[in-house]
Amino acid sequence: RYRVFIDILRTKGQYPNARCFGGNGPKPITVWCSNDYLGMGQHPAVVGAMETALHDVGYERFLNFGTSEIYGDIPAPFREDAIVNPISPYAVSKYGAERFCRMFHRSYGWPLVMLRPFNAYGPGQTPDRVIPEIIARAVRVQELAMTQGRQTREFTYVSDAVDGTVKAASSDVVGQIINLGGGSRVTVNRVLDTLEDISRIKVRRRHLAATPGDLRHTGASINLARERLGWEPRVSLREGLTRQWEWFQEARDSLPRATSSTDQRPGL
Repeated sequence: RYRVFIDILRTKGQYPNARCFGGNGPKPITVWCSNDYLGMGQHPAVVGAMETALHDVGYERFLNFGTSEIYGDIPAPFREDAIVNPISPYAVSKYGAERFCRMFHRSYGWPLVMLRPFNAYGPGQTPDRVIPEIIARAVRVQELAMTQGRQTREFTYVSDAVDGTVKAASSDVVGQIINLGGGSRVTVNRVLDTLEDISRIKVRRRHLAATPGDLRHTGASINLARERLGWEPRVSLREGLTRQWEWFQEARDSLPRATSSTDQRPGL
Protein backbone atom coordinates (compact mmCIF):
# COMPACT_ATOMS: atom_id res chain seq x y z
CA ARG A 1 0.00 0.00 0.00
CA TYR A 2 2.73 2.46 0.92
CA ARG A 3 4.86 1.92 -2.16
CA VAL A 4 2.60 4.26 -4.11
CA PHE A 5 3.13 6.92 -1.44
CA ILE A 6 6.89 6.53 -1.58
CA ASP A 7 7.02 6.60 -5.39
CA ILE A 8 4.97 9.81 -5.52
CA LEU A 9 7.07 11.42 -2.80
CA ARG A 10 10.22 10.67 -4.75
CA THR A 11 8.67 11.90 -7.98
CA LYS A 12 7.57 15.16 -6.37
CA GLY A 13 11.19 15.71 -5.35
CA GLN A 14 10.65 16.80 -1.75
CA TYR A 15 11.98 13.52 -0.33
CA PRO A 16 14.00 11.71 -3.01
CA ASN A 17 15.47 9.30 -0.46
CA ALA A 18 12.24 8.51 1.39
CA ARG A 19 11.82 4.82 2.10
CA CYS A 20 9.54 2.46 3.97
CA PHE A 21 10.54 1.12 7.38
CA GLY A 22 12.82 -1.86 6.82
CA GLY A 23 13.78 -0.87 3.27
CA ASN A 24 17.21 -0.44 1.74
CA GLY A 25 18.88 2.53 0.14
CA PRO A 26 20.64 5.78 0.95
CA LYS A 27 20.25 7.56 4.26
CA PRO A 28 16.63 8.76 4.32
CA ILE A 29 15.49 12.22 5.20
CA THR A 30 12.31 10.74 6.58
CA VAL A 31 11.62 7.23 7.82
CA TRP A 32 8.22 5.86 6.84
CA CYS A 33 6.67 3.16 8.99
CA SER A 34 4.21 0.40 8.15
CA ASN A 35 2.45 -0.79 11.29
CA ASP A 36 2.69 -4.37 10.04
CA TYR A 37 6.05 -4.41 11.80
CA LEU A 38 4.63 -3.22 15.10
CA GLY A 39 2.25 -5.80 16.52
CA MET A 40 0.69 -5.97 19.97
CA GLY A 41 2.09 -8.65 22.23
CA GLN A 42 5.64 -8.32 20.84
CA HIS A 43 6.85 -5.52 23.07
CA PRO A 44 10.62 -6.33 23.07
CA ALA A 45 10.51 -6.87 19.32
CA VAL A 46 8.74 -3.55 18.81
CA VAL A 47 11.27 -1.63 20.86
CA GLY A 48 14.15 -3.38 19.16
CA ALA A 49 12.73 -2.91 15.66
CA MET A 50 12.17 0.80 16.13
CA GLU A 51 15.54 1.38 17.78
CA THR A 52 17.26 -0.53 14.97
CA ALA A 53 15.38 1.42 12.31
CA LEU A 54 16.12 4.80 13.83
CA HIS A 55 19.63 4.25 15.21
CA ASP A 56 22.22 6.41 13.42
CA VAL A 57 19.84 7.07 10.52
CA GLY A 58 19.98 10.83 10.72
CA TYR A 59 16.24 11.17 10.21
CA GLU A 60 14.24 14.34 10.73
CA ARG A 61 10.77 12.90 11.19
CA PHE A 62 9.21 9.48 11.73
CA LEU A 63 5.65 9.10 10.43
CA ASN A 64 3.53 6.27 11.78
CA PHE A 65 0.62 5.22 9.58
CA GLY A 66 -2.35 4.18 11.67
CA THR A 67 -5.92 3.76 10.43
CA SER A 68 -9.35 5.27 10.84
CA GLU A 69 -10.40 1.92 12.32
CA ILE A 70 -8.61 2.88 15.54
CA TYR A 71 -11.67 4.94 16.46
CA GLY A 72 -13.94 1.90 16.49
CA ASP A 73 -17.65 2.17 17.12
CA ILE A 74 -17.80 5.71 18.49
CA PRO A 75 -19.99 8.40 16.84
CA ALA A 76 -18.62 9.98 13.65
CA PRO A 77 -17.10 12.34 12.64
CA PHE A 78 -13.98 11.26 14.51
CA ARG A 79 -11.77 13.83 16.23
CA GLU A 80 -8.18 13.10 17.15
CA ASP A 81 -8.86 13.79 20.84
CA ALA A 82 -11.76 11.32 21.02
CA ILE A 83 -11.66 8.34 23.37
CA VAL A 84 -11.27 5.46 20.92
CA ASN A 85 -12.72 1.96 21.04
CA PRO A 86 -11.11 -0.28 18.36
CA ILE A 87 -13.18 -3.41 17.75
CA SER A 88 -11.06 -5.62 15.49
CA PRO A 89 -7.64 -7.27 15.90
CA TYR A 90 -6.33 -5.14 13.03
CA ALA A 91 -7.48 -1.92 14.68
CA VAL A 92 -6.15 -2.91 18.10
CA SER A 93 -2.76 -3.74 16.57
CA LYS A 94 -2.66 -0.36 14.83
CA TYR A 95 -3.62 1.40 18.05
CA GLY A 96 -0.91 -0.49 19.91
CA ALA A 97 1.69 0.69 17.41
CA GLU A 98 0.45 4.24 17.76
CA ARG A 99 0.67 4.07 21.56
CA PHE A 100 4.28 2.87 21.29
CA CYS A 101 5.06 5.86 19.09
CA ARG A 102 3.48 8.27 21.55
CA MET A 103 5.48 6.67 24.35
CA PHE A 104 8.76 7.02 22.40
CA HIS A 105 8.00 10.67 21.73
CA ARG A 106 7.00 11.54 25.29
CA SER A 107 9.71 9.51 27.02
CA TYR A 108 12.64 10.00 24.64
CA GLY A 109 11.71 13.06 22.62
CA TRP A 110 11.78 11.21 19.29
CA PRO A 111 10.32 13.33 16.44
CA LEU A 112 7.28 11.15 15.73
CA VAL A 113 3.98 12.02 14.05
CA MET A 114 0.97 9.67 14.07
CA LEU A 115 -1.29 9.79 11.01
CA ARG A 116 -4.74 8.23 10.78
CA PRO A 117 -5.62 7.97 7.07
CA PHE A 118 -9.20 7.22 6.07
CA ASN A 119 -9.71 4.60 3.35
CA ALA A 120 -7.03 5.64 0.88
CA TYR A 121 -7.78 4.59 -2.71
CA GLY A 122 -6.56 5.22 -6.24
CA PRO A 123 -4.43 3.74 -9.04
CA GLY A 124 -2.13 0.96 -7.88
CA GLN A 125 -4.35 -0.17 -5.03
CA THR A 126 -4.22 -3.88 -4.20
CA PRO A 127 -7.13 -5.97 -5.57
CA ASP A 128 -8.37 -7.15 -2.17
CA ARG A 129 -9.76 -3.73 -1.21
CA VAL A 130 -13.30 -2.44 -1.71
CA ILE A 131 -12.96 -0.26 -4.80
CA PRO A 132 -10.64 -2.52 -6.83
CA GLU A 133 -12.92 -5.42 -5.97
CA ILE A 134 -15.97 -3.64 -7.35
CA ILE A 135 -14.13 -2.59 -10.52
CA ALA A 136 -12.77 -6.09 -11.14
CA ARG A 137 -16.19 -7.72 -10.69
CA ALA A 138 -17.76 -5.22 -13.07
CA VAL A 139 -15.19 -5.75 -15.80
CA ARG A 140 -15.29 -9.54 -15.50
CA VAL A 141 -19.09 -9.63 -15.24
CA GLN A 142 -18.85 -11.43 -11.92
CA GLU A 143 -21.23 -11.39 -9.00
CA LEU A 144 -20.28 -9.12 -6.10
CA ALA A 145 -20.84 -10.57 -2.62
CA MET A 146 -21.55 -7.74 -0.19
CA THR A 147 -23.64 -6.64 2.78
CA GLN A 148 -26.57 -4.27 2.33
CA GLY A 149 -24.04 -1.52 1.61
CA ARG A 150 -25.57 1.04 3.96
CA GLN A 151 -22.44 1.47 6.06
CA THR A 152 -20.64 4.75 5.46
CA ARG A 153 -16.97 5.36 4.77
CA GLU A 154 -14.74 8.35 4.13
CA PHE A 155 -12.52 7.71 1.11
CA THR A 156 -9.29 9.64 0.55
CA TYR A 157 -7.67 9.77 -2.89
CA VAL A 158 -4.03 8.72 -2.91
CA SER A 159 -2.61 12.05 -4.10
CA ASP A 160 -4.45 13.86 -1.31
CA ALA A 161 -3.10 11.34 1.22
CA VAL A 162 0.41 11.85 -0.15
CA ASP A 163 0.05 15.62 0.03
CA GLY A 164 -1.02 15.37 3.67
CA THR A 165 1.88 13.03 4.37
CA VAL A 166 4.40 15.43 2.82
CA LYS A 167 3.03 18.29 4.88
CA ALA A 168 3.12 16.20 8.07
CA ALA A 169 6.80 15.47 7.37
CA SER A 170 7.71 19.15 7.38
CA SER A 171 5.16 20.96 9.59
CA ASP A 172 5.41 21.73 13.30
CA VAL A 173 3.31 18.74 14.41
CA VAL A 174 5.76 16.47 16.23
CA GLY A 175 3.93 14.33 18.78
CA GLN A 176 0.54 14.96 17.17
CA ILE A 177 -2.15 12.55 15.95
CA ILE A 178 -3.65 13.83 12.68
CA ASN A 179 -6.57 12.59 10.59
CA LEU A 180 -6.29 12.52 6.80
CA GLY A 181 -9.79 12.21 5.36
CA GLY A 182 -11.26 12.79 1.93
CA GLY A 183 -13.76 15.42 3.03
CA SER A 184 -17.04 13.54 2.58
CA ARG A 185 -18.70 10.42 3.97
CA VAL A 186 -20.66 8.15 1.63
CA THR A 187 -22.31 4.74 1.74
CA VAL A 188 -20.71 1.75 0.06
CA ASN A 189 -23.81 1.66 -2.14
CA ARG A 190 -23.03 5.20 -3.29
CA VAL A 191 -19.52 4.11 -4.29
CA LEU A 192 -20.94 1.16 -6.20
CA ASP A 193 -23.58 3.30 -7.92
CA THR A 194 -20.94 5.87 -8.94
CA LEU A 195 -18.67 3.19 -10.39
CA GLU A 196 -21.60 1.71 -12.32
CA ASP A 197 -22.30 5.15 -13.78
CA ILE A 198 -18.65 5.71 -14.72
CA SER A 199 -18.20 2.28 -16.27
CA ARG A 200 -21.69 1.93 -17.75
CA ILE A 201 -21.72 -1.58 -16.31
CA LYS A 202 -24.34 -2.93 -13.93
CA VAL A 203 -22.84 -5.09 -11.18
CA ARG A 204 -24.76 -8.14 -9.98
CA ARG A 205 -25.04 -8.04 -6.19
CA ARG A 206 -25.51 -10.87 -3.71
CA HIS A 207 -26.21 -9.69 -0.18
CA LEU A 208 -24.63 -11.33 2.86
CA ALA A 209 -24.87 -10.80 6.59
CA ALA A 210 -22.70 -8.12 8.16
CA THR A 211 -19.16 -9.12 9.12
CA PRO A 212 -18.41 -9.23 12.89
CA GLY A 213 -16.07 -6.38 13.80
CA ASP A 214 -16.96 -4.35 10.70
CA LEU A 215 -17.61 -0.69 11.48
CA ARG A 216 -20.99 0.74 10.55
CA HIS A 217 -19.77 4.29 10.05
CA THR A 218 -16.49 6.15 9.73
CA GLY A 219 -15.93 9.83 9.09
CA ALA A 220 -13.08 12.25 9.71
CA SER A 221 -12.86 15.62 11.31
CA ILE A 222 -9.99 17.18 9.36
CA ASN A 223 -9.95 20.54 11.11
CA LEU A 224 -6.60 19.79 12.75
CA ALA A 225 -5.00 18.93 9.40
CA ARG A 226 -6.40 22.14 7.94
CA GLU A 227 -5.10 24.24 10.83
CA ARG A 228 -1.72 22.62 11.46
CA LEU A 229 -0.77 21.36 8.01
CA GLY A 230 -2.58 23.80 5.74
CA TRP A 231 -3.96 20.68 4.07
CA GLU A 232 -7.20 20.21 2.18
CA PRO A 233 -8.35 17.21 0.10
CA ARG A 234 -8.73 18.25 -3.54
CA VAL A 235 -9.92 15.19 -5.44
CA SER A 236 -13.66 14.47 -5.31
CA LEU A 237 -14.90 10.92 -4.99
CA ARG A 238 -16.23 10.82 -8.55
CA GLU A 239 -13.01 12.21 -10.00
CA GLY A 240 -10.92 9.76 -7.99
CA LEU A 241 -13.07 6.79 -8.97
CA THR A 242 -12.84 7.84 -12.63
CA ARG A 243 -9.04 7.93 -12.43
CA GLN A 244 -8.95 4.53 -10.77
CA TRP A 245 -11.31 3.07 -13.38
CA GLU A 246 -9.16 4.42 -16.23
CA TRP A 247 -5.98 3.09 -14.61
CA PHE A 248 -7.55 -0.35 -14.24
CA GLN A 249 -8.42 -0.43 -17.93
CA GLU A 250 -4.77 0.13 -18.81
CA ALA A 251 -3.29 -2.25 -16.21
CA ARG A 252 -5.91 -5.01 -16.00
CA ASP A 253 -4.00 -7.67 -17.94
CA SER A 254 -1.06 -7.50 -15.54
CA LEU A 255 -3.07 -7.42 -12.30
CA PRO A 256 -3.58 -10.42 -10.00
CA ARG A 257 -7.13 -11.66 -9.67
CA ALA A 258 -9.07 -11.26 -6.45
CA THR A 259 -10.21 -14.27 -4.47
CA SER A 260 -13.39 -16.26 -5.12
CA SER A 261 -16.60 -14.29 -5.56
CA THR A 262 -18.11 -16.34 -2.73
CA ASP A 263 -15.87 -14.48 -0.29
CA GLN A 264 -17.16 -11.34 1.38
CA ARG A 265 -14.77 -8.53 0.70
CA PRO A 266 -13.48 -6.28 3.51
CA GLY A 267 -15.70 -3.25 4.02
CA LEU A 268 -18.50 -4.34 1.68
